[in-house]
Amino acid sequence: MRIKRVRKGIQFLQDEKNLGIGLLLSSVIMVLRSINLRDNRDADYLYFYLLFGALIAGFGLYLWIRRSITAHYRERLRLRSEEHYKEMLADRDKEIEKLNQSNAYLAKVVHRDNHLMNAVNSSVNAYFESDDTAYRKHLLSELQTLVRERAELINQEQLKSKLLPSTGNLLIDSAVNSMYIKAAAHGIDFHLTVSATVDEVIGKYISQTDLQTLLSDHIKDAIIAIGNRPEAGGKILVNLSMHNEDYEIAVYDNGVEFDIDTLSKLGLARVTTHADTGGSGIGFMTTFETLQKAYASLIITEFETKTPISKAVSFRFDGKRAFIIHSYRSEELRKRIQRADLTIE
Repeated sequence: MRIKRVRKGIQFLQDEKNLGIGLLLSSVIMVLRSINLRDNRDADYLYFYLLFGALIAGFGLYLWIRRSITAHYRERLRLRSEEHYKEMLADRDKEIEKLNQSNAYLAKVVHRDNHLMNAVNSSVNAYFESDDTAYRKHLLSELQTLVRERAELINQEQLKSKLLPSTGNLLIDSAVNSMYIKAAAHGIDFHLTVSATVDEVIGKYISQTDLQTLLSDHIKDAIIAIGNRPEAGGKILVNLSMHNEDYEIAVYDNGVEFDIDTLSKLGLARVTTHADTGGSGIGFMTTFETLQKAYASLIITEFETKTPISKAVSFRFDGKRAFIIHSYRSEELRKRIQRADLTIE
């Protein structure tokens, strides 16, 4: 040990990562020492050094294997984490791009509406200030033209922005788009999925105006229900699809659930769970009247609180005029609601 480099120990062996190598070198020294003792025929020390050298070698090998495996799995976890974060960043970039598109779209709509509202306000004031019947008719015609132009502009912008898929009808597109703007103003994530266009039912079961009112009323109700939940992160999904052979419109949300008293009186009286935040109860009265005319069924589905969606209100054009509630609290509902026209499952 007169060599300066190793007199105070071998530097790289002081690193904890190289403990296994150090132990392996120690075992080699033990074995070499045992060989030297064999020449001196000192059996007791021979077995001691051989055994001790083997133990040290085994322990060093164990540490090396364990640390190698640990390092391998850490590297795999690191790679997985990197992939996971890359996916998260990619999703975030997509969300940011979508929000930027949405903001640009809303900015255009608001800009046009500012000019439009000035024109509408002037026309309305002129209408009430004038006694000339012909002039008032002319003003009404202008107002109708302004409203129609606004709907056309919104639909054109929607097609350019591709924020929402088309329902297959310009008036319904305009109604859903207006609700999308309203939901965005409340910070609600709004999605529309269309696997069957509304042409399947318009004119056959329900009028265009009734369908527009039906959708607008229940998306508005979903926005109000979300506004009454204490948590942030509102979600609304409108789904237009075929259920077996029947056309179905479903509005899903994660807002507060219906009061049982409200469910018991739906369609029978004007009741609402959220009178203090804009609910009037007129929407469901109109809904029952519309569905009766269309021979369609109303289905309310309530999900358990741990699910990301709390409820769904569906309109199924099946010719049955049924009123059905699917709920996780069905037993409680059966005890407290007595209605001959209601099926609780």
